[in-house]
Amino acid sequence: MPTLDIVDKNGKAVSTVEVTKELLAFKTNPKVVRDAVAALMANRRRGTAHTKIKKEINFSGARPWRQKGTGRARAAERNSPLWRKGGVVFGPRNRDFSIDIPKKVKASALKQVVVEKLNSKSLIVVDSLELEKPKTKDFNMILENLKIEESALVVLAKKDEVLEKAARNLPNVKVVHASDLNTYDTLAYKKLVATKEAFEVIMKRLA
Repeated sequence: MPTLDIVDKNGKAVSTVEVTKELLAFKTNPKVVRDAVAALMANRRRGTAHTKIKKEINFSGARPWRQKGTGRARAAERNSPLWRKGGVVFGPRNRDFSIDIPKKVKASALKQVVVEKLNSKSLIVVDSLELEKPKTKDFNMILENLKIEESALVVLAKKDEVLEKAARNLPNVKVVHASDLNTYDTLAYKKLVATKEAFEVIMKRLA
């Protein structure tokens, strides 16, 4: 059974974890990944842009001038879209952009991108990422020891305020919990760095 090295903060291998052959041989389907990412991005849209149409404008309803005898065109209402502060024609309205996809599709998409990270050796498992103080310099040193020069998604098994504060000033690093790991974030970052406990949670999700 294939194994994956578990390294310490200095990047030295300290133990290994087994990875099933079935997982590494999992067949990819780009359409499933695309659908999962599209649904995730659509569900993040708030859809709160809203303009008032003619009937929603609160004017008196009286004509701006009499219909005949003025030499001007007839004008029935001040809330007409032709008038300043009138209704908006075909403007944006409150709407729901969310897309529902089956749970199995979400799970399959996440499994595909994690397997891709495994096969491309872009997944790093660390025995521990605990810090004594929330210093960005200390966390950045860990990334350097792990030889991470590109963007990285750091996955934790549980909340760690010290580490999360240390990482939040790094523009190319994002910290998430293993239970919240999603397809989009996994694709968006070049490296996937997970603690040993977080990796176990991810494997359970992919089982």
